Amino acid sequence: MSTPELPNDTKTLAKSPLELDPGLGSSPRRKPSGCRFVCKSVLWVFAGLFGVFVAIIFFRSGASFVNGTLRFTHASVYQNQTWEEAVKTGQRYTVARPLIDQEQMFDVGVTVWLRKTEEEMGAAGGDATERAIYQDIVFRGLKLRDKAKLAKIPLQIPPTVFRSENISTSDLSASIILMPQSPSLLDRMTNYSSWGSTPVKPVRNQSGYSLDPSPRDRAIDSFAIRLDLIQVYENQTTTMEGHVYKDDDDEPLFGTKDVPDGNEAVCYALADSGQVVLAKPRHKLQPLVVSKSHVLIADETHLFNLKSTMEKHKRFSLYGRLCREEHGTCRWLRQYSTYGHWWSLIQFETDRNDELETGGRKEPEWAYAPYLTGARRAYGPKDLVPVPVSRQACDRNRTIAASRLLAERDEDQPVNITWHLTFSAASPGKITTVEAFRDDPRSRPVGPDDDEADRLDSQIDLNMMNAFLGNSPDVHPRRKLLLGFLELVLNVVYWLLRARGSTAFISVKGTYLRALSYILPSVLRIGEDYWLSILEILSLPAFMLWAVAPVKLIWSGSRWIPSGIEVLKPNHRERATNRLDERFKPHSTLAVLVGLTLLYHFIEPESVFLITPFETPKSPTPHAWTWALVFVDPLCITGYLCQIILNYRSGVFATHQKLYVYLWATSMSCELVSHMEWILGNDRAKTGWSVRDAGWTLLVGVLVLQALSLRHESKPEAEYEHEK
Repeated sequence: MSTPELPNDTKTLAKSPLELDPGLGSSPRRKPSGCRFVCKSVLWVFAGLFGVFVAIIFFRSGASFVNGTLRFTHASVYQNQTWEEAVKTGQRYTVARPLIDQEQMFDVGVTVWLRKTEEEMGAAGGDATERAIYQDIVFRGLKLRDKAKLAKIPLQIPPTVFRSENISTSDLSASIILMPQSPSLLDRMTNYSSWGSTPVKPVRNQSGYSLDPSPRDRAIDSFAIRLDLIQVYENQTTTMEGHVYKDDDDEPLFGTKDVPDGNEAVCYALADSGQVVLAKPRHKLQPLVVSKSHVLIADETHLFNLKSTMEKHKRFSLYGRLCREEHGTCRWLRQYSTYGHWWSLIQFETDRNDELETGGRKEPEWAYAPYLTGARRAYGPKDLVPVPVSRQACDRNRTIAASRLLAERDEDQPVNITWHLTFSAASPGKITTVEAFRDDPRSRPVGPDDDEADRLDSQIDLNMMNAFLGNSPDVHPRRKLLLGFLELVLNVVYWLLRARGSTAFISVKGTYLRALSYILPSVLRIGEDYWLSILEILSLPAFMLWAVAPVKLIWSGSRWIPSGIEVLKPNHRERATNRLDERFKPHSTLAVLVGLTLLYHFIEPESVFLITPFETPKSPTPHAWTWALVFVDPLCITGYLCQIILNYRSGVFATHQKLYVYLWATSMSCELVSHMEWILGNDRAKTGWSVRDAGWTLLVGVLVLQALSLRHESKPEAEYEHEK
């Protein structure tokens, strides 16, 4: 006779006769003591108040540091009054007003200077060593609220001056002049004080003044700035080995006694006098023209205490007498955090309409000049244009080398370059931050001889750094960075949660292939950046492998060191998932992987552009990533195909979180439309849109369709408990 089966719930509740079950209500819960509860409450209240007190101290200390060093760099001289309050209290003569306030309109003039050759200085006479090749007002009617105003300035640069032995970054420079429009405080100017270094280079050509420079013109020139538009680099490309250079004074080629042996390769150059001489090591330097600059004006409109401002101005005037630009001292002093607005002070008389309010009192009033600066990180390797000039000619036959130099000099033509100048108003904190990172990140200027991939990487890194510093008015890589960061976080969170669940609806072989595609580039970069490569391997790929591996760590003895490994058996849903996944046979997976690898090897889809890049590489770049791409993309694409097929057969979307897929699609869309300047700006590091990008866009489109049409995987807790 068989025993009747108990229901499922009865089986669950059935207990062994030897098992002691006191029951839920056999031991009544002890009521907490009232005194103990009050003491705990008081302690928690005091602990909370202490935490709030500590947080307030840290917050105020941090806010004070930020306001004192970045946001309000010169808060020590603030008057803490508005101009209306100062007038009402009779303190208008004890404050310094901003020459440029929020409502003052101003123009920006530009003069581009080119160093004269010895022949030009001898013909013109005088002490002028430069001549203006461009002068105009490029911005009109600006205010401090204006941002990223762009002017494209056409320049015609004669290359003759760059054949000189001694070339410098100041051979081609630009002076930026800010001119307030009337009405302004300059209309009532009586005097000004400036501690600029002497001698001061001119900032405007004589044609820039109506007559001789007036005191108003000199006051405007006192707070103008100069930008160097030349970078020099050492030419590493040599046509012959064993070049001979001369280190002593210039020596004419013809009629010399010390002529090298005709069997040796000799380099020759043109002297400033026009004679052909033996080249010196400095003739290997090649000039590059900066085609992109960014000028910032400090958006500072607070009232300054006149006494404190005068003290700072006089103290820095002493430094100004000892300052010499050639020693670099002026450049160190001329930073916003160092001297700010103490460079020039403007004295003006009281307005006649205000004399009644002051009782006829006539005392001088003061205004501080605006602060202008040029962002040195505004340009990158893609913004440097080489000057087509041969500074030396190397040949075993000196006559041939000399004839090449003389023929090129006779055929000199001006170089046409478009200089992109951007003007923006920025907060004092932003200017302080930009100047703190103003040193050039490259050890030397990147020239045309450098590898194209290195130049592009340097430009991308520079754009990203400018985005962090807020110094990218026409490029917006922060949008791409934010989307990429969110994608990475969502991807890591997805696989971290997966590592604590089952592998149901997940293609195990597809996950292995994708994880391998992430690990391979990091392994190849270990020699370049060891710790970054290890971090990349231990982040996303580690979580993916942990999620699909049929093992579990046992943490019995310690919280930090596992005591063993347990091999897990698949449950019902995992076995069903494996059966669906195995319908895409291993030999089919291998065939797809091999086919994609051969396609990448022979066709090179990353080099076939559907939308051409901003600058097409001159030659294929031998880079480790190019070879890794042949295997990385096929591995990753094959892994995604395995998961897409499993999603279709199971009717469940389990590839990623749906939000991750949507962000990925948004990022791909931003990459596609990045060629439109009105969306992502004029980025000279744009690499084009290739067949490879089109393939990935198609793959992401399929994932988006599945995310919209298929249901997302949910955790059936009852089934989990039943399987346990």
